Amino acid sequence: MEVVVRDLRAGYGRRVVVEGVSFELKGKEVVVLLGPNGVGKSTLLKCLNRILKPFAGTVYLGREDLQTLEEREVAKRMGYVPQEHQPPFPYTALEFVLLGRAPHLGPFSSPGRKDVEMALEALRLVGMEHLAERPYTETSGGERRLILIARALAAEPQILLLDEPTAHLDFKNTHLVLGMLRGLVKKKGISAFLSLHDPNLALRYADTVLVLNSGKILACGAPEEVINEETIEAAYGMKVKMGRFDGFSFVFVE
Repeated sequence: MEVVVRDLRAGYGRRVVVEGVSFELKGKEVVVLLGPNGVGKSTLLKCLNRILKPFAGTVYLGREDLQTLEEREVAKRMGYVPQEHQPPFPYTALEFVLLGRAPHLGPFSSPGRKDVEMALEALRLVGMEHLAERPYTETSGGERRLILIARALAAEPQILLLDEPTAHLDFKNTHLVLGMLRGLVKKKGISAFLSLHDPNLALRYADTVLVLNSGKILACGAPEEVINEETIEAAYGMKVKMGRFDGFSFVFVE
């Protein structure tokens, strides 16, 4: 699904965090938001998911204004994975993923066999089916991240929004999560819109990169066009060098 953002201005209280943000995304791709802490990555993701109402500007899903859609419709189209999550009850992984089916249920309906099958399929897609009966609170950081993604997938969204999905993950789980996301985008024909801190991960896994700086878009485009020495210095305030090995570009500090 195409996402179009026009002149977005958003923040908290009287504090403006993002301003004048405009971009268009064609869909069915991995889109990475890059930028240092505090530049508005989480704020932008919250506006895309309607968790936060912008001060001004418009977000379109296809040709529809996001603000005109019913909450249930937004939940069907977009799956959101926050940075941190602690459930109030000791759900099993399967029960937790079943919560993702809520947009497809009536106000007083309970999950049926189809919903359970969809939740199990979501766990299978992220490789966590073997943990279906384990308490969600007793899983590791990497497992919990994948189960959170499974909950979002259970809603059958067209767009996945992920706020720093690799936060607190080790080297192996970082690449496991991002590789799985990229595979899902290609297999399911959905889009993944996520924030990251490491330019090298964006170079490896993104189709499109948006670089934020001071609440505005500094650059937007294909990873190898956007991630360069000048852009990284402008965004992060540090000098880097670009290298290339085995067909992949990478960023390093001398």
